Amino acid sequence: MVKSTRRPSSRSTSTSSIIRRQTSGPPPVGRTENDDIDQRCPTAVAAICTGRGDAKGTIGVCCYDFSSTTLILSEFSDFLSYSRLLSKLETLSPDEVLIPASNNAITERIRLSDAIAAHHSQIKIVNIHRKYFSPEHGREQLQKLVTNDHGQFLLHRLDEKYYCMSACAALLRYLEHQYEMFFFEKSIHIQIQNSEKCAFFDLASARYLGILVDFASSNQCGLAPGFQSLYSILQATKTKMGGRTLRA
Repeated sequence: MVKSTRRPSSRSTSTSSIIRRQTSGPPPVGRTENDDIDQRCPTAVAAICTGRGDAKGTIGVCCYDFSSTTLILSEFSDFLSYSRLLSKLETLSPDEVLIPASNNAITERIRLSDAIAAHHSQIKIVNIHRKYFSPEHGREQLQKLVTNDHGQFLLHRLDEKYYCMSACAALLRYLEHQYEMFFFEKSIHIQIQNSEKCAFFDLASARYLGILVDFASSNQCGLAPGFQSLYSILQATKTKMGGRTLRA
């Protein structure tokens, strides 16, 4: 089911209480023995589903935040350069990204994978068979798992988000098989991020202007240490999810 390309990551992650590791028997689907030896809980995992045919250029993104048990969903139109997707990954900052693997779209998959690797080398890219990107299964899972506080109302806004729901289905299945995560009913919060009335920066400009990352920490432009990014100046949130929402 899963073919992964592991890239070294400098992030430190903590073990989550909702993850149960296998102590005996063969590794589950999508996992190797090396993964069992050195398995760490990521801070966030995202899935991407790209449109085909008449919907080519439409991209659905679903990201699970481990610290707040929140699913972040978004669907938008993008360019051939994937500039909006790359900017979205900059704000979500996932440790792993799942992309659909299909023999009918090898060129597109390679182009997407290369674009992510070129601009986000710290992200681990995982190829998932396209059949697991099922919008029907994604909606069925969300109806069972989302909390009652406005969750059902938000689901109505996803009725036409075909690729967003497809990405959600693949992500939840991956979390179940790769990290042995099983969710209680009504235990997941969802957040829908719309692209309307939003200003888009290309990734190079966002990094050059220091919108999210401090120049001093990233060693860009030769500015004196202590120069702060716009994000660090505005950051006054009390929770990790609040900080992630501010980034978006």
